[in-house]
Amino acid sequence: MKQLLIIISVLMSITTYAHQSNLSTVIFSQADDGKYIIQINSSLTAFEGEIEYHYTKDSYKTPEEFKRLVIQYFEKNFSFSINGVDSLKLVNPAVILGHETKLLAEVIGVPKDIKSLYLKNRMFKDMRSNKSIVIMLIEGFPKQKYVLNNENNQQVKLVLEDGIWKNLETSSSSLYSNNSIFVGLLILISITAVGFFLKKNQSILKTTNSNK
Repeated sequence: MKQLLIIISVLMSITTYAHQSNLSTVIFSQADDGKYIIQINSSLTAFEGEIEYHYTKDSYKTPEEFKRLVIQYFEKNFSFSINGVDSLKLVNPAVILGHETKLLAEVIGVPKDIKSLYLKNRMFKDMRSNKSIVIMLIEGFPKQKYVLNNENNQQVKLVLEDGIWKNLETSSSSLYSNNSIFVGLLILISITAVGFFLKKNQSILKTTNSNK
């Protein structure tokens, strides 16, 4: 009975999170094959709201057209650099539609020696009271969770000094730092989506090679 209540509680947490249109997450992780992945999660309503606001409701008629607009919007409103050098490349972006919609892209050019990083996510900047939680699930990167919002212009700037990550955006704050269940759900969501993303890209690569 106790396990059933825990399962119900977890499912309710996922449902609640997926329908908070003003809340999104940015997860930076590394897959088993060593690839670095950026994943942005939010409700479908949030993605639709931004796309229709900037491109109008008549800008897409099919899910594929909507996905292409999301990727285009992502490329214009998401920035990520390490050590002050804009050498990172975000490739193979993909969108997974659902009540909780996900955008994933592979990050190429991540250096081994990390001294500073800058991340900016303005994909949901037009939403009232928008908050984007940044979580990094990679060894050597900050373990603290950061919140991007209107107060810090949806960006975070971090510098590593004496083994401690210092936030140069003083208005940025942490959120859910002690909520292990919430963080666990985000990790589970991230792993599932990354697996789907990598499998999809491998299928595309095989299809391309077979047609040559």
